Amino acid sequence: MAPFACLFLLLGLVAGCGEADDTSAEPREPATVTVSADSPTSASEPPPKTRAAAPKPAPVDLSRYDLPGFTTPSGNIGCQFDNNDGAHVRCDRLAMDSVPSGKPADCDFDWGHSVELSVGDRGALACTSDSVMGQQGETDGTRALPYDDSVRYRGIVCTSTTKGLRCRTSGGHGFLISRATIRVR
Repeated sequence: MAPFACLFLLLGLVAGCGEADDTSAEPREPATVTVSADSPTSASEPPPKTRAAAPKPAPVDLSRYDLPGFTTPSGNIGCQFDNNDGAHVRCDRLAMDSVPSGKPADCDFDWGHSVELSVGDRGALACTSDSVMGQQGETDGTRALPYDDSVRYRGIVCTSTTKGLRCRTSGGHGFLISRATIRVR
């Protein structure tokens, strides 16, 4: 409260300076008052520091659900988690700029639109005959993961960004999927 009282007092003194019957035609220089958080009258101290950005919230934990899923805000990518043989996520993209090379000879289905990751394994492209997209209430667009937000499912963390969707395990394995690319590691 004391700094504000000093500020009001200082402003009152500045406003009250001069004589009441001063009618000179010479313009006066405007008064300059610098206020610092530490000292309301110090003009030599640096301005207060700006606050750092708030820390990002922890990923939302979806582990209590059986088959949780989500889409990216663009609606082009959808992912679904399961726990059939350990924690696993599969993500599909509806549109892609190109089809990745390396389709296995034994893949009789679609190639290049799906990628998957299991805890303990590397990310991998998937040969699929179906899609996780369109699952009611999960990957039908009603549950979009906003950009720069993350979800966690039993050891897998997925983060939505404007560059694509990245999923990873604590062991460093994972993938990045976007319209333009799929990268696995």
